[in-house]
Amino acid sequence: MPVDENNTENFPHFAPQGYENASLGRRLAAICADWVLCLGVATITTPRVRGGKEFMPLFIFFIEVLFFTTFIQASAGQRILNIRVVDSRTGGVATFSQILVRTLLICLVIPPFLTLGGVGLHDRVTHTKTIFVPGDGV
Repeated sequence: MPVDENNTENFPHFAPQGYENASLGRRLAAICADWVLCLGVATITTPRVRGGKEFMPLFIFFIEVLFFTTFIQASAGQRILNIRVVDSRTGGVATFSQILVRTLLICLVIPPFLTLGGVGLHDRVTHTKTIFVPGDGV
């Protein structure tokens, strides 16, 4: 059964009034920017020893996304690309628990690619939404 994206009662994942949903290209560029940043930090901070550092970039990514999304509603990559994470039900600031679960799901890699109507599984589960905020980047 097709989803009626104009019916906000059945499909509450819309940008708050006056904002548009962040495009797939912007979201993909943001996560790539975050990952490159975290790879760089991991390379600099992880001692050059054998084993044990394979998951360091993922750990740094988790901390970076959780920290920045909690305090400025966007990861570093999202901030650069004028993307904000909001509560899809209210259009307001997402709660810490929403951000924590969302970040954990993103770290699993697959949920962002399981989309319905352009909304990833991680956003559906946590009732969050990424919006494009023109002129809000760095």
